[in-house]
Amino acid sequence: MRYKKSIVLLIFIITSFVIISQSANLKIKVIVERANIRLKPDIKSPVIGKAALGEVFEIMEEVKGKEGKWYMIKFKSKEGYTIYGYIHSSIVEVVKEEKPIIEEKPPSPPIPPKPPVAPPPPKPVYKPPEAVKKSFFIRANIGYGAMTYSYENNWEFTEYYETGSASEEYEINSSGILFEGGIGFYFIKNLGLELSFNPTSGKTKGTFSVSFPHPFYFNQHREKSWENEDLKYSAQEINLNLIINFQMGEKIFLYISGGGTYFLNVTVENLKVINWSEIGYPYNDVNMSPEYGEYSNSTFGFNGGGGLDFFISENLGLNFNFRYSTGTVKINVEGTEIEIKPGGLRTSAGIKFAF
Repeated sequence: MRYKKSIVLLIFIITSFVIISQSANLKIKVIVERANIRLKPDIKSPVIGKAALGEVFEIMEEVKGKEGKWYMIKFKSKEGYTIYGYIHSSIVEVVKEEKPIIEEKPPSPPIPPKPPVAPPPPKPVYKPPEAVKKSFFIRANIGYGAMTYSYENNWEFTEYYETGSASEEYEINSSGILFEGGIGFYFIKNLGLELSFNPTSGKTKGTFSVSFPHPFYFNQHREKSWENEDLKYSAQEINLNLIINFQMGEKIFLYISGGGTYFLNVTVENLKVINWSEIGYPYNDVNMSPEYGEYSNSTFGFNGGGGLDFFISENLGLNFNFRYSTGTVKINVEGTEIEIKPGGLRTSAGIKFAF
């Protein structure tokens, strides 16, 4: 029985030696124009090198992956470092190195031994690029904002024992070129915060009509109407947003954002008072001079949007951003409370610095 076990062990050792000696000289040759060398035996793993048609590599290891057979090889990087990577079996062919015929030569005289040489220092290990290269960033953008809003204010007054009335209609238009800045920080790989700021301004068109009671005749009011297209409007938006980042390529990143908006000093220019006097007996007309005033208040709202980053270098990229913000601010105009909805759609493009 012990004799049979010894024979089986001997056969196993001889077979293993034959397999190892056969695979020791195996090499692969690239059979496509350009072959990708990847960090891991996975088609989704990062590409760490390229191989040209006909290039030959020694097989270090054969691995089974999800997509089939892979070969581990070693090659030189551009910086001269030795890097280990994987290449798929579908783009190479296995070749066996033939041993050259060595002619026997007469023995050479003995060579004196060389002094021991110190081993070379260890070479740096290659690290693949990370999804987000830097944590902090600053961006500066220019773009276009779209915002229009209409509101009205109607009121009455008593004169000559009759009731007069006034009607105010306003159309705010703050659409136009805008400037926007932001600073942010990624506290984990794909999740961060951004604080951004952009001022907005525009003009308001006011349409007014007033009915003045007559001093002598009942129900014979004098009607006056006019327009003012140069009334001012302004607001400042401060946004604090949560950002979720998605890497779409080595240099391209998409993100979505959302959070709160603080509308600071939303200012409108409105009719303040109407100064008027009777003209010509029997006073069928009036002379009037309206006065306008600025009124403001602040409020909280919210916003949502997204964008794209394209990095030209490790620290500099192009940024494309869009956002929609909204809120409701209540402003007291000479004892009357009016509501304004600041915000609107913002699209912009600019540069982003990462560090």
